[in-house]
Amino acid sequence: MIHALSLLLLCQLLGEIAVRALGISLPGPVAGLLFLFLWLSWRGWQAGDTDPVVPPEIETLATTLLRYLAVLFIPVAVGVMEQVHMLRAYGLGILLSVALSGIAALAVTSLVFEWVMRRTLPPGNLDFQATGETPQREESLPETKGADTHA
Repeated sequence: MIHALSLLLLCQLLGEIAVRALGISLPGPVAGLLFLFLWLSWRGWQAGDTDPVVPPEIETLATTLLRYLAVLFIPVAVGVMEQVHMLRAYGLGILLSVALSGIAALAVTSLVFEWVMRRTLPPGNLDFQATGETPQREESLPETKGADTHA
């Protein structure tokens, strides 16, 4: 498992180096995951397979890390609790802005959906407002003359 952990840390280090050297606005660990994916894909290609070949050591390490993933959220919770004075001062504003932006996103999404439906459906097919049902496009299939279509 040490080799697998070393590989993961090496990929993360390469990701950090690549991001800083190229000035890309991408987190280093994400670039490291891309490097790991490319390496696993290359291994699969070398083995004659089209899918990435995951060594059993990496699979064991990934399973172990995922099992304890919840523990990694403890520092975030501690950080929030450490800033409880900020939550007391600005909590209502944060809550209102999150709620209002969520409602605004839903409203804009529904308006865009309705606008797209009006542009793509025939004019007589806009009954979805009253019934709540999703309308279906009526597409006519070309008829074949002389051919028996019933099997």
